[in-house]
Amino acid sequence: MKIVFSLFLLIVLSNSCLAQYVIEGSVVDEITHKPLAFVNVILSDKSGGTMTDIMGKYSLKSDVPIDSLLFSYMGYEVIKYKLSKEELNKQRLTINVSMKSTNYTLKEVVFKAGENPAHRIIKKVIENRDKNNPDKLPCYTYSTYNKFFFTVDVDSLIKADSLMSHGIADSTKNNDHKLLDCNYLFIVESVTEKKFLYPDNNKETITASHVSGFKNPSFSILASEMQGFSFYNDYFVLLERNYLNPLSKGSIYKYFFNIEDTTWNGKDTVFIISFKPLPNKNFEGLKGVLYINTNGYAVQNVIVEPAAENGRLTLKIQQQYQQINGERWFPVQLNTDIIMRKTLFNYADLTGIGRTYIKDIKFDTTLMKNQFDDVILDYESGMKLKDDAFWNANRHDSLTDKEVHTYHFIDSVGIANHLDEKLKLLLALGNSRLPLGIFDLNLDKLINENNYEGVRLGMGIHTSDVFSKYFNIGGYYAYGFKDHKNNYGGDASILLYKHRNIRFGVSYANDVLESGSQVFYDDLKSFLNEEFRKFTIMKMDDIVEKKIYISGNFIKYLNASVFIKENHTTATDNYKFNDELPNSKGLTNNFHFTETGIALRYAYKEKFVKAFDQKLSNGTKYPVIWLNITRGFNPSVSGFEIPTPTSTYTKLDFQIEKSFRIRNLGRSSFVMNAGYVNGSVPYPVLFNGKGSYAPIYSVNNLSFYSGNSFQTMGLNEFLSDRFAAIYFTHRFGHLLFKSKKFQPALSIISNAGIGSLSHQELHQGITFSTMNKGFYESGLLINNLFKVSFSRFGIGVFYRYGPYANPLPRNDIYYKISWTFFL
Repeated sequence: MKIVFSLFLLIVLSNSCLAQYVIEGSVVDEITHKPLAFVNVILSDKSGGTMTDIMGKYSLKSDVPIDSLLFSYMGYEVIKYKLSKEELNKQRLTINVSMKSTNYTLKEVVFKAGENPAHRIIKKVIENRDKNNPDKLPCYTYSTYNKFFFTVDVDSLIKADSLMSHGIADSTKNNDHKLLDCNYLFIVESVTEKKFLYPDNNKETITASHVSGFKNPSFSILASEMQGFSFYNDYFVLLERNYLNPLSKGSIYKYFFNIEDTTWNGKDTVFIISFKPLPNKNFEGLKGVLYINTNGYAVQNVIVEPAAENGRLTLKIQQQYQQINGERWFPVQLNTDIIMRKTLFNYADLTGIGRTYIKDIKFDTTLMKNQFDDVILDYESGMKLKDDAFWNANRHDSLTDKEVHTYHFIDSVGIANHLDEKLKLLLALGNSRLPLGIFDLNLDKLINENNYEGVRLGMGIHTSDVFSKYFNIGGYYAYGFKDHKNNYGGDASILLYKHRNIRFGVSYANDVLESGSQVFYDDLKSFLNEEFRKFTIMKMDDIVEKKIYISGNFIKYLNASVFIKENHTTATDNYKFNDELPNSKGLTNNFHFTETGIALRYAYKEKFVKAFDQKLSNGTKYPVIWLNITRGFNPSVSGFEIPTPTSTYTKLDFQIEKSFRIRNLGRSSFVMNAGYVNGSVPYPVLFNGKGSYAPIYSVNNLSFYSGNSFQTMGLNEFLSDRFAAIYFTHRFGHLLFKSKKFQPALSIISNAGIGSLSHQELHQGITFSTMNKGFYESGLLINNLFKVSFSRFGIGVFYRYGPYANPLPRNDIYYKISWTFFL
């Protein structure tokens, strides 16, 4: 019986093995030879089928011989492949197919009676969105292998050479073309480990990096930061731009959906649905194809790109999901293709290709909140170069000959041309530092300009990390050609605790400072963010300041600086303060302050990315709050004297910022400023109203737009010892008007403020008002009307109304020129 049973089992297994017919291969574009993802591969009798993966590969098994295959893909001609007699007898067969594209476009929107059948499917997907969304899972971990490379389209380069006349020999051009045929311009690989804990605890650590020509691993973020991870959130992020997701609630009223095909994935049905924005719907939308699996009505594959054409940039992404352990759908591969048209010599195209493979996915892992910090992307401490065995074990596929050649060639170029040293130089320049060995030259001290100092030239220098990573000392000198004042200062600090950047320091400054201004800790705004007001400042004070401080990230999300300082201030205009203190000199423009206090910045759940030797903010969806609490002493006499108890004052400075998206309407933001100071204090300690109107070349009611300030309020028009102001902006972006070549960005702005001043009679020699009755203005700003290089220009108009309006309404209309800067 044992022998009979063994023979029976052997016969069954043999027949079973003989019955397995396997056909595998790849599908590519006939012209570009690029792999085609998610192509339908159907058996001749339609009894089953599969589709290519994100790299265009497929594998099909059958219990009976396969005599023909049907390859279908939206935008390509259908191919019916008939197997030959020789191929029919093979149990394992490789069939590679090249498909020819057609002039296919998504079907025009045709409204018919009844509901669009695609809507039923899309509604089902939206109903199951939270269940299938990876960002809604309790926790998970995974690892990734990422690859990103840049190349030049040789055909477009040949065209560029043929249209340009640089006197370059044809043989030289041919050598360049051959070089590009054998090499990419740049290639980077990385291996990362990711962990997630609901609702918003993320941590991705780069454990290995291989960058052609460089040792700096920061380029590793390129492959993983191009697109959003999950295609289920209301907005999908591409290159840091938010697009309304076709799977968001109410999307059937924004997008046109059409069922293009139906196929199978095992026993499950897969609906192939195209989508694009409905006509006359102006929003930041997408177009592409969704593959919806009826098992959970989950996204199985996505092909998507921005719906609006960008003449110089083409972006296309692909995502592939799998059901892990028969439980949950989860992304397993992300592709990003970027084409920057006419980038080289205005003719040659640059192409960037990114690939991310996700593996080792686990849902049953145990994670704790204390395993996460404010850095969402970091490098493994002490990360070293990995050997070939490591990379061969982690790569999804072996490197191609072209990729191997690229590493060898670009690495040799990097060593010969000292690319790492040049990268450090560029990073330092980005931080306004020019490395000079053990010293850094502070470039932000070289030149400046405002209405008080005129052109200001100078130089600053500080010790660099080459000198010491823990100790820093430096100084500066500057001269204003309008006020003819020598300005100078110095500082020194020592790093006490690196992990939280806690630093103890001292500083000295003999300089000028805007009178009645507010300065907040770690509030880094510049003219790149439309903060042009600093160029228009007209009222400044001479100051001599000595300061001791300790600063750093003392508590999670909280940065602070605790200080004590001594300041001697001299008003530079006709301003005089009527000092009421005992033994005072009466009217004076010299003031001595001794102050102690704390400056705070709190950004709840602010996240950071570590890249290029910097900790870069990734923002927060919560308000950012600044608060200064200062206790001061102000005997208004010359000289540095010991303060008396009768001359104390308390000053509070407050600021809060918040921006939020209003679905399909753009983004709103507001900044609220407030200030309070008690006691009888001179102008330098008060608040100047933050007006930014300063005529351009004496043209009345025409000035530059400056964000977060009053556009129709004159500089130093108002004075307060307590005030509150709010600056509100809503940016429609291109939602109201957009064409292929003309895309103005519309914003509406409304600002309001109120304030008061006690003992106005103490302030003499100048003219000012108070905002007791409330100051109001509103306006319209149109950006991106035209561009020059990296600059974008626009125009605006503002109206001043309320108690402080002018007698003639036409004098309340103010015109603005906006200037924004894009890298």
